[in-house]
Amino acid sequence: MKKLAFCLFLMTFSTVITVAQDMKEIIIGDTCSLSLPEKDKLEIQPTHLSEKKLLKTIEDYIVNLSNVDTFFVNHGYIELGIGNESLNGRNSKISYRIKDQYANFDNLENDQTFPLYYTFVKGKLIVITDRLISNTICYKFKKSSKIKFQKLVEPIFEKPEDLELYDNSGNKVKIPNARPNRYKIHGGILLFIFDDGESVIINR
Repeated sequence: MKKLAFCLFLMTFSTVITVAQDMKEIIIGDTCSLSLPEKDKLEIQPTHLSEKKLLKTIEDYIVNLSNVDTFFVNHGYIELGIGNESLNGRNSKISYRIKDQYANFDNLENDQTFPLYYTFVKGKLIVITDRLISNTICYKFKKSSKIKFQKLVEPIFEKPEDLELYDNSGNKVKIPNARPNRYKIHGGILLFIFDDGESVIINR
């Protein structure tokens, strides 16, 4: 059976993680409304980061933020975006967006919120995303894989609570197992690594 391989660059100089998936599992296109048998869907994969500059930058970010934000110490995770952005007109070999994030993974129907890969650095969950992949390839995850990932990350989120609210007509509305879903848009840092080995970090 033919395979379609796509590459997620996690290292700058030598290592490229190549993941091959059955062609039935991923479809290139501009929509993600496909329907697949459960057996043909993807698994969320654990991995590790080996690029030393990236690891050191993430470690420093976690330590520095933990010193000033007590909520981050026990909640949230790091969102690691991979791309090839330029800096002042200079093309990078690879670029990384590093940001603390607090959006949960409660909605099993929204596959695009789940990561293709994850790892841990200094005990903190690192969720790895790649906009070039997510904007090009339509993928679906196995339900069992999403539930397993939910259980793994549950301790970093606030506990669900039953809420009682009032609608515009003054009627009481009960919302069971509700909790904040905080998505952080701004902040974090950008790490650029260039062909000559130079690296630059800027605040976002």
